[in-house]
Amino acid sequence: MKRFAKRTISLIVAVSLLGGMITIAYAKGNANISAFTKQEIKTGETIELKLKIKDNPGFCATQLDVVFNAKLVSFLGSARGNASTGKGSLFAANATNNTVSIAIVGIKPLSKDGIIATLKFKALAAGTLDFTINAVNFADKDENEMPISVNGVTVTVSSSEQEDNITVPTPSPSKKPETALSFLDVSQNYWAYNYIQSAVERGLFSGVGDNMFDPEGKITRGMFVTVLFRYDGGVASGTPKFKDVPPNAWYADGVVWANNKEIINGMGDGKFYPNLYISREQISVILYNYFGKPKVSITTLNEFVDKEKVSNWAQNAMAWAVNEGIISGKAGKRLDPLAFASRAETAAIFGRL
Repeated sequence: MKRFAKRTISLIVAVSLLGGMITIAYAKGNANISAFTKQEIKTGETIELKLKIKDNPGFCATQLDVVFNAKLVSFLGSARGNASTGKGSLFAANATNNTVSIAIVGIKPLSKDGIIATLKFKALAAGTLDFTINAVNFADKDENEMPISVNGVTVTVSSSEQEDNITVPTPSPSKKPETALSFLDVSQNYWAYNYIQSAVERGLFSGVGDNMFDPEGKITRGMFVTVLFRYDGGVASGTPKFKDVPPNAWYADGVVWANNKEIINGMGDGKFYPNLYISREQISVILYNYFGKPKVSITTLNEFVDKEKVSNWAQNAMAWAVNEGIISGKAGKRLDPLAFASRAETAAIFGRL
């Protein structure tokens, strides 16, 4: 193994020993990594900095440093993105002083465009904040270093009267957020309150009008791919290939993006049926495709009394979703794969990703 791959693996081991989070990704070719986030933040708020890769032909190892002003923000943690998921891959991120060092290595190349990592920071003081990406190295499957371009981002942090009020993008279900939701039909005692608040704050969901969220309302196929599209931060290119998806439909961009990424393929007759309600097993399949179809054993399904209700084409996806804690069972050891998902359940799913 060449020197670069050894350095990358060593950094991953070092970060792991230091308690850094482990996740995944890969590289090769003339790609671009850009940092993006909200460009106006108040002190006390949480900044979600997403690192997005574009024109990615597939890489197997990378190292990069994200440099920030430690007087203005503090590092809270990291999470993987859709472009850093694959069999046998490793991801580590660790902060020292004013730098977050990220190392990614994989057995097989990852070639998805999208988010490779999300870094979270707390805004400490007002000022102009630059996030820059330095020390970028990319290697292909043969461990040859490949060129990569990068773009940072500038954020304006303004003072807030409530400097200790932190907005957490994915709050713990056991802890109530500090900023109350204004929806009349979602009380703070509602089981999905924190998940709904997180989804709204992250721009994944909005209300349905009249200050209502409709938590028990059902999710359609068009709605779900639109929420996933927002979660990914992707870009739609082209026009819908399904004859029942008008180009000017509010869900068209999400459908186009998901189809281009081979996350969805319709229902076999040239149609997508965007207005049909989406089932728990259909959600599992879409997310399973989105995360690269990881290898999984369907024996996980044996613990559920209704396992035989899972469609053959959804078995791997349902087993994966259960293993990852994305889909949970219901009372009586039921998986209920054909049940339609509610808006609250969907918000909870995205809170677990």
